[in-house]
Amino acid sequence: MKTVLTYHHPAPVWIEGLPLGNGSSGMMVFGCAKHETFMLNHDRLWQHKQHKSFQTARAIPTLMKLVKEQKPDEFNAVFQSTVVGDATACNAYQPFADLEVEVLSGETADGYERRLDLENAVLTVEYRLGENRIRYTAFCDIRSSVMRIRIAAGKPTDLRLRYRR
Repeated sequence: MKTVLTYHHPAPVWIEGLPLGNGSSGMMVFGCAKHETFMLNHDRLWQHKQHKSFQTARAIPTLMKLVKEQKPDEFNAVFQSTVVGDATACNAYQPFADLEVEVLSGETADGYERRLDLENAVLTVEYRLGENRIRYTAFCDIRSSVMRIRIAAGKPTDLRLRYRR
């Protein structure tokens, strides 16, 4: 089974983006070369007094194993009990912030690629600006519930970061 989703074009709208999360914190990554958006969320920020006792993060290895073994009924049972829960435990979902990364360069982007490694839960966006290589790497740590985004460039590069709530 292929565990890496690879796309050679940007995701200009949210619905085409790639999701990344650990069952508690998460992000949706979309945009285009030179202007990517990381829509961020954490379940503690949108839940009210009720706290669902989901075991999503702990269930991820089991869910991945059931997908690889092509056991849809078992997957559904585990998914329902650990991710979805019952309707009374659900709250309205609203993302808490957008982190926008804009590369300030007159160069035209080339060789755009975005990947979601399902096995390792790592999202990567890469492209070239002339001779410079831009790379974003993101993951959501399952132990600390922290989202991490690393921005790297082969040469010094001017960026504009915007945090919107």
